[in-house]
Amino acid sequence: MPDGPSQQEAEKQGGSPEIIRLLRKNDCFKCHTVDRDKDGPSYQSVAEKYKDHPDPRESLFEHLTSSPTITVNRKEEAHVSFKTTDTQEIMNVVDWILSN
Repeated sequence: MPDGPSQQEAEKQGGSPEIIRLLRKNDCFKCHTVDRDKDGPSYQSVAEKYKDHPDPRESLFEHLTSSPTITVNRKEEAHVSFKTTDTQEIMNVVDWILSN
């Protein structure tokens, strides 16, 4: 069952039940939506940002797994790393984000 507009938007954009589960498990919808900036950038903005990287998949994977410093509401903090160590699960999320 959807838990809010962010999840519903993700489902409409082709987010599989597994992708939605991982995004929920990692509290991604707290800061991100598909097409509107929230506390964090929209998934569409993220895809746009990474599209010109030499290896967008690896760059985004690194971002999701290394707790880089980000700015939220003009304060620096560590981006929360994914709670799974399953590389394929994370890559599935990366591929979905980049497809937006």
